[in-house]
Amino acid sequence: MASPGEGAPPGPEQSASSQPGQTHTMDPQKDFQEKQTGSAKDAPESRSTMDGNGTKEKAAANTRETNAAAKDQEDVKVIRGGGFARLAEAIASRIDSQPANPASSWMEKAVDFSTRLHTARDEKSLEATERLGKQAVEALRDLRERPASSIMAAISDAGKGDPDGVAGVLSEMKAGGRYADLHSQFVTEKQNNQAFAAQLENVTSRLEAYGKGRETAEATGQRMGMSGSVTQRFTQIDAEIGRTAAEVPGKKEGASALEDVSEKVREMMHKAVTAVTDFMTRMNPGPAASPAP
Repeated sequence: MASPGEGAPPGPEQSASSQPGQTHTMDPQKDFQEKQTGSAKDAPESRSTMDGNGTKEKAAANTRETNAAAKDQEDVKVIRGGGFARLAEAIASRIDSQPANPASSWMEKAVDFSTRLHTARDEKSLEATERLGKQAVEALRDLRERPASSIMAAISDAGKGDPDGVAGVLSEMKAGGRYADLHSQFVTEKQNNQAFAAQLENVTSRLEAYGKGRETAEATGQRMGMSGSVTQRFTQIDAEIGRTAAEVPGKKEGASALEDVSEKVREMMHKAVTAVTDFMTRMNPGPAASPAP
């Protein structure tokens, strides 16, 4: 029997809670139900939070892409607008600061080079024509001074008694002409004397070649704006060929070898003969003045 100072003995729950070191025992089934209930309550909130976070991330990604595109466009604008503009201004200022020079630009230099190239080619062409002229002079001299037939001497002798000289004789060396007999002898010699025929053929071919070259040279002088210089350059050759060819039988009867070239070249040669004759007359006054052979 308990004494009055002592209380009632503790119950089972009080004893369990008041004993030191004793642990509370959980009901497994109850804990599982509580977790399930809690998860069910938190699920809608979690899904809502995840959906919200996904939307925010997509929006942020779109914003970053938009900003990046805008930045790229801005960079392009800066490069095209600012960089190129500054480069153009720099080039313009450089060009403006350079002194005016006809050969300063590459295009003008190219034109200048092309002009000099054409000039060099034209010079070579003129030199080639000069060589053709000298060859024609040599062919004429060979026929006049070292003829392979005595007919040339007969023509020269007849010219001494003709008012128009050898040119007058040649113009009448044709059928029915005053020197028809000389014409017959000339034709016979050309047919039977191969050396003489070769000399005549050489004269004809050289004159034709020079005639073509001389026309080209005249056109070159006009294109270069140097017609006077080209004419002066060929005056001596033109005069010698014109004077000598006028005393040599040509391919046609009653005509001199001068008729074997074109009318234009004949005119050049006539002018050259006149110019040289006038010059020689001024230098050596007297009836004996004549162009030097």
